[in-house]
Amino acid sequence: MNKLLIIIALALFTKYTSAQTFAPVGAKWYYTERYPFSGDINYIQYTAEKDTMVKGQTCRKISKKDDPMCWGRPGIELMYSTNDSILFYDPKLDTFQMIYRFSASKNDTWSFIYKDYPSGKNETVTITVDSVGSIMANNQSLKVLYVTYNNRYKYQSTIIEKMGDIGFMFNFTPSFIATCDGNYPEGIRCYEDTIIGNYHFANKDSCTYTHIWTGINPITDNNIIIYPNPSNETIYITGLNQAANFQMYDINGRMVKSGHIKDAQIQVKDLVNGMHVLNICDLTGLKLINKKIIKN
Repeated sequence: MNKLLIIIALALFTKYTSAQTFAPVGAKWYYTERYPFSGDINYIQYTAEKDTMVKGQTCRKISKKDDPMCWGRPGIELMYSTNDSILFYDPKLDTFQMIYRFSASKNDTWSFIYKDYPSGKNETVTITVDSVGSIMANNQSLKVLYVTYNNRYKYQSTIIEKMGDIGFMFNFTPSFIATCDGNYPEGIRCYEDTIIGNYHFANKDSCTYTHIWTGINPITDNNIIIYPNPSNETIYITGLNQAANFQMYDINGRMVKSGHIKDAQIQVKDLVNGMHVLNICDLTGLKLINKKIIKN
């Protein structure tokens, strides 16, 4: 009888601890924060604080230092783990939705619904696993899912066990992202918890790096126009009255295209669908403009 009770207790303990592998108390995520029409750089920080009950479910409360204005997410996030799946609470729908499934294999899919901001319409996001791999994060081997998101836009990203999507924890974009001129995330810099420690992603700024842009007489949105946006082949630039170079970054902060701006246009047909960030600089390297571009 005592042995049976011990076995049951161990089973319950194992189940409970496995359910806490995502967002353990004290876990922190740091994402690069960018701003339109500015070279300012800051960081968005998410912190797993404590447990709280929502609709009868024990959830982890995640607080925030800054958040992308255009995403329309609540001031705190409520999430929980079950059977290697991660669910988040959507207060607008008053329900939980599965955002990650770390046990997924190649070609597996899952979907969730969210209420688009600011349209208020329900949108469906479908995530397809293109391939599976692994990374070593300090002393921990973690599973990696290379995925494609498909909702209003189709784009690729990477989901890492325990950390979530490296583009942004809630990597689904609102319908007006191309025209929303608020702050936005540009990929994860660091993740830390008591097991992994501080894992710093390669080629990223320090976890809390900030930069105040001091460009003189920058080109502003009033005298430069980039169109069409979204675009599936070519974007055109007016109001740029000087020679300039450009860099384009994907949602994970990787540079995917660069060069000299020729004939006031940039070809985007070779980019994957989804949101990109366009930086235009003069020939001395001074940043002139920073703009979100949607490839469709």
